[in-house]
Amino acid sequence: MRCCARAYIPTGAPYDSTPQEAGLTARRPVPITQTEQKLADITDEGYFEKLATAVLREANPAYAAVIHTGVNAAGRTVRSPVDGIVIRTDMNPPRLYGFQYTTTRSQKNLASKWLEAEKGDIAKVGKIYAKARQTTPEMTAELVLTSNQEPDSDTGVAVGVACVAARMHQEIWGRGRLAHFLDLDLTRFSGHITVTQRGVQNVE
Repeated sequence: MRCCARAYIPTGAPYDSTPQEAGLTARRPVPITQTEQKLADITDEGYFEKLATAVLREANPAYAAVIHTGVNAAGRTVRSPVDGIVIRTDMNPPRLYGFQYTTTRSQKNLASKWLEAEKGDIAKVGKIYAKARQTTPEMTAELVLTSNQEPDSDTGVAVGVACVAARMHQEIWGRGRLAHFLDLDLTRFSGHITVTQRGVQNVE
């Protein structure tokens, strides 16, 4: 079956509108690549953090100013309650962003890494946020959880519930979401990855 260009038609546009008539430009379909597998195979924690941070900064302007506390100048991970943090004082109300990265070969490790009561990633950011709100009660917070694996549905739900309890918005950037961004915006990462028609072929 031959694949064709796709576009999304906004609500309210006539059903038979062409993408051009709806004010959109047709986009080529997302290719099937090896990017997800390449991400899943990463074992260098420092490298994954650097790559994921680069993706996040490009994907969301609010993340651009993140202070990457989890990796030193040599690219090695260091002990820190959070892997990245920034308080955006240019927002009203101000917003705290906490970033946590997990490099693992097993999906099962994500639940304990993220959800452990005292030492989990959510709890660590939650404590920082609670302390910040003592002096700035109007402050909001967002937790960004990133991994080279994909959480299962139970973990995804549990993360949402825990973040609601901590009064934090949450965003999960798992393997699939990272690969999607890389495959659609590869030119910005030419210095980090080797690209062919099959997607990300090598991580350097």
